[in-house]
Amino acid sequence: MLGLVGAGEFDELIAYLAFEVSRLAKAGAEVAAFASNTPHLVFEEVRQRSPIPLIRIVEATRHDPEERGPRRLGLVGTPFTMQGSFYPRVCRTRPRRDPPA
Repeated sequence: MLGLVGAGEFDELIAYLAFEVSRLAKAGAEVAAFASNTPHLVFEEVRQRSPIPLIRIVEATRHDPEERGPRRLGLVGTPFTMQGSFYPRVCRTRPRRDPPA
């Protein structure tokens, strides 16, 4: 996967990850998660092809601190993560909250 990212082969990366998520679904998974940051470079594209819901750790990373109260966070990651736009894009948007019942 890192080889595909490093080579800028994002269409191949999307196909690879979508295939693997489909394999998980065929094996009975009802939900899948990207548990590392780098695949989030193509998360939306893979989500569109996924037969099951995908959990995005980027959203969880934003949500948890909102619940706890800190205003400044640090992030450590691969160069792909640190140079990618997925954390700034997700963290810039306001969380979706259910309306009060």
